[in-house]
Amino acid sequence: MLGGVNETERDVLAHLHANSRTSVDNLAAALGLDRSQVEAAIDSLCEHGHVEREGDRLVPDAASHPTPGIFAATERTDAQPVEVDLSEDERD
Repeated sequence: MLGGVNETERDVLAHLHANSRTSVDNLAAALGLDRSQVEAAIDSLCEHGHVEREGDRLVPDAASHPTPGIFAATERTDAQPVEVDLSEDERD
């Protein structure tokens, strides 16, 4: 986890790692927050060097990923792995 970053900032950062072209409005809608909350989180992330503004894009620093590994924006915290058995025809 990132030190000195609040929960809103972590959520914004995670979404930006998945898609740095995500707009502030889309981030706010995805996170269920007001636009002003997302803008404040982005300003803080920029100030602390976790995110850089490149034109319309908000590009996270490569070392700032809050959850190393594969990221899925729709992944639930209570998700469980699922095994899938393929038939003989599907295996080929």
